Parts: sequence; C-alpha cells; structure tokens
Amino acid sequence: IPDFVVLLTSGKKMMVEVKRADKLTQPKVKKKVAAAQVWCSTNNAEYQLWTDAKIAEIVKQFKSCTTAL
Repeated sequence: IPDFVVLLTSGKKMMVEVKRADKLTQPKVKKKVAAAQVWCSTNNAEYQLWTDAKIAEIVKQFKSCTTAL
C-alpha cells in the first residue's frame, strides 16, 4: 500500500512512497520499491520515492512561498 496516490487534473497518476534515507538499503524496502515501480510502469503512473531530505526540500520551498504572501 503506497503512502500517497495522486491523480492530477491533467489525468496523470503518481504513486509517492515516503522512506527514511537510512532505510533504502534494507531488502524489504528494496522489494517494495521494485514492486511499486513495476505497478506504476504497467499502470501508466509515475513513481516517486521521497526521503527525509526530499521532504525537507519541499518544506523549505513551501515556507519560502508562504512568506511571500
């Protein structure tokens, strides 16, 4: 079960998984990532894996946008 499934107004589908960077080398996580990538490729969806670093980047961008309001 993915963390997020996003359907954009354009019709594009995205599956987003959130994992801590230090967990990415674990065999169980690698299997889940591989299975998600296969599902996405057969279901015309984009797969994204967000680590704690990616989320920190998103939060930083969001904060910079909201301070401009």
